[in-house]
Amino acid sequence: MSLSKCEFSMEYTIKNVSKFSAGEIQFSDETIWRNLIWKLKISKLDDFLGVSVYCSQTSNTWIKDCQIVGILECKIVSDNGETHEGIRLLNMKPPRKIEGPMIDFREFLKWDEMKKNFLTADSVKIVVIVNNFTALEDIDFLCGFKILHTFKHLARFEENETQFSDSKEWAGTSWRICVKKEEGYLGCYLQCESNPNTSLICVSAICELRIKSKENYEIFDLDVLEFSRPTMLGNSKLMKWEDLISNYLVSDSVTIEADLEAYNEFPVKNDYMAKKFVLSQQFYDVSRIEEGESRFSAFEKRFNIPWRIELKRVSGFLEIHLHCGENATFLYHQIETDCWFNLVSTNGKHLMRQMSAVFCRDVDMESLKKSLKKVIRWDDMMTDYVINDSFIIEAHIEILSIIEEACFWPYWITEEDAVFHERSFYISCKVNNVSRFLDDEKQWGNTELRYEIPWRIQAKRTYDFLEMYLFCDGEGNGLDQLIKTEVTCNLVSTNGNNFRRTSKLCFEKPGGQGIIKFIKWNDMIESFLNPLEDSLIVEAHVKIFMVEEFSRRFLQNERSFLMSHTVRDVSSAEEGNVVFSATEEWYDVQWSISMKYINGFVELLLSCDKDLNAHEAWSIETNFQLILVGANGKRLTDYFEHTFEKPDSIGDSKLIRWEDMLDQYAVEDSLTVEARVNFTLLIEPQPEYSFIMCHTVKKLSNVREGEFHFSKTETHCDAPWRISLKKEEACILIYLHCDKLLSNDENWSIQVEVQLVLGSETGRTLTDKVTHIFNEPEGIHWTKDLTWEDLERDFMVDDSVKIEARVKIVKPVEIDNEDEH
Repeated sequence: MSLSKCEFSMEYTIKNVSKFSAGEIQFSDETIWRNLIWKLKISKLDDFLGVSVYCSQTSNTWIKDCQIVGILECKIVSDNGETHEGIRLLNMKPPRKIEGPMIDFREFLKWDEMKKNFLTADSVKIVVIVNNFTALEDIDFLCGFKILHTFKHLARFEENETQFSDSKEWAGTSWRICVKKEEGYLGCYLQCESNPNTSLICVSAICELRIKSKENYEIFDLDVLEFSRPTMLGNSKLMKWEDLISNYLVSDSVTIEADLEAYNEFPVKNDYMAKKFVLSQQFYDVSRIEEGESRFSAFEKRFNIPWRIELKRVSGFLEIHLHCGENATFLYHQIETDCWFNLVSTNGKHLMRQMSAVFCRDVDMESLKKSLKKVIRWDDMMTDYVINDSFIIEAHIEILSIIEEACFWPYWITEEDAVFHERSFYISCKVNNVSRFLDDEKQWGNTELRYEIPWRIQAKRTYDFLEMYLFCDGEGNGLDQLIKTEVTCNLVSTNGNNFRRTSKLCFEKPGGQGIIKFIKWNDMIESFLNPLEDSLIVEAHVKIFMVEEFSRRFLQNERSFLMSHTVRDVSSAEEGNVVFSATEEWYDVQWSISMKYINGFVELLLSCDKDLNAHEAWSIETNFQLILVGANGKRLTDYFEHTFEKPDSIGDSKLIRWEDMLDQYAVEDSLTVEARVNFTLLIEPQPEYSFIMCHTVKKLSNVREGEFHFSKTETHCDAPWRISLKKEEACILIYLHCDKLLSNDENWSIQVEVQLVLGSETGRTLTDKVTHIFNEPEGIHWTKDLTWEDLERDFMVDDSVKIEARVKIVKPVEIDNEDEH
């Protein structure tokens, strides 16, 4: 589907209006917009001005066989600002060539009235505007529906009073019209009343509101609306209230029709991390409630917070109050919520009203009570919802945020430079399929940005315990910040009970810290597992005490690099097989990254493949990240520290379940694996009789075919040496030259093991090993097959590359003096 909302206008000026004859027709020039051809037709028929809008496809249009929808407005404006306008719904499939008009205002305005009120210098300007334009490729319109309702007793309406139509079921959801008097205007809305705690349906639709005048229906509003949750959408200033009373009231009533035509409908995924719950209270003896009297439900704890509902009779209306906190010991600085109150009759009839509320800790306890006023007239409530002198009020509540402490600024930051607005936050994670967890299995929460720092939760089973970790993810391998926190890990059950443990955590590098042996696994299963979904919810409530930036000091031998490769056809992988492996050379060391499908999990490993030999000992102390990257940018990062002293592979054999990887990270059957590696120490003792020669070859773009570029001559082991680079048949060759001269009275030989290295400023290297015995002046070259094009792409920086020869003398110069024979 291609979906965009734009605004497009066409203008046409009718000139010489006095000479415009009956039956005459004029056309505007054609205009191309959104690959469609648009033009206007102006006519004079039966003493009326007619305006017609034409639309068709262009010859190369991309919009074949699609539906276009929108709102088309035609208007004429006088010099003194007076306007006359008409509105039509645009809903059609554009033809391949211009045929009849798409929209026709045949009797837009009487001709004499146009001349009297809108004529300027014998000319009139017509403007046509297209609003909320939407092109829907290959999608049919869904069935729409209508709601018709007569609203009564409007003359007595008070400011901010509302009245609702009966509900109508469509697409598994209840819909109704709402009218409201606000600021002297009639507000008219369409309300969607799906249950906030169940699966939602997102509906995109064109809504047409019609008000029945004393003569007939008149269209007063057209709009494109998108409902993705229980809400009320419409026009808050449809018309002035006095105009409604004067022109549309019949027997103190008005009839309104809402015509909804949906063009898109799809389910919305539940946010399982959301803190949602329902309070429900049945109130009895409602007829005995007097003016100003209140009735209360009992306090109920949800997420360790007490809540209750209050109803009150005020000035002939029902008011509903939501209380958060039982007394002055309110534990939080601020709690932000969305609440949907639902009036429910014992016969099933209901009315839903929405309220957003922020509860703050204050000396005034009224800040812990939020009110929805003028919910419904008391008499109407008694008639429509009270049966046997009782009815039910439900409160469907979603906690959007909890701030545990007030705003603060760390002591080292002035108020003008303050970064934080609060120092507390919480993140959560839903852990699924808990009953099948194996030892060392873990699940990860989504990465969430808090104070410009990415955070996430990990839940892990180790032996017979649940472990919980908070991860602070930095860019690359360096956090460059010292972050001191107090973290409360919280296990939440479906009944609102909690199990909490608190720990002080200090993050000075990327990675995870947390609480081992958080709770015994069996105790967690018994008390906190949701058996119907086989899931549980874990939270981390974080207080940040200090954030201090610092400059990292890099060690002399410190190096870093990134390996990144795309893995394709992941769904076709077979259990037990290596799905992907790639090898690259960085800083003279062979590294490889591999991904394996094993025992139902993703195994991701980094391998250091540096050779062992008898002439040297080495160790590489590293910290690195292994990362899964979905094609949608979603990332899963794990952190490791290891010292390689021999060729080895390190990583995670249970990074994530294979099926979860396919569901959460694979897009179009592919994903990316990355390794971000940082050398913190490289020790490589040089053996006796060895040397290294280095040379930077500049101005590579000027190198000609067959041409050598030599380094300076250096003397080692009583022999002169050079290295060179040569372009040969569009490939690159690297040479080591021994220039020791031959003598008439002696023969000589030098046995060497040499590594010929091509290097880049980026750290990328390519190495070849060659063994040779020199007994005459000559040059030896590597056997790598590297094209000049690959050299320029992978190694060249600023038109330069580096070449090296790492030479080990296996047998030094041996001289055979011929005079001795």
